[in-house]
Amino acid sequence: MTIRIHAVQTGTTKIKTAQRSRKPGGILRVFTDTQWTEWLPIYAWLIDHPEGLIVVDIGETARTSEPGYFPAWHPYYRTALQMNVKPEMR
Repeated sequence: MTIRIHAVQTGTTKIKTAQRSRKPGGILRVFTDTQWTEWLPIYAWLIDHPEGLIVVDIGETARTSEPGYFPAWHPYYRTALQMNVKPEMR
């Protein structure tokens, strides 16, 4: 039995470097960090199984790139996350 797993990129995201490296200081460190990562891929996964194809998609909607999609009151979405998901990639 052969099972193949394929990563399918569905967009990109930037996060604060403190979040990626898990620097001491917890969530406050993330909010005060001024450095962004490079654009990181967002993946969905296609599992090619003998009984059929399975798609595991934790992905994002293209609406995440629209101003006002995330709640303005939420500090994480306002200061620590950038999304780039094009409609043709979702």
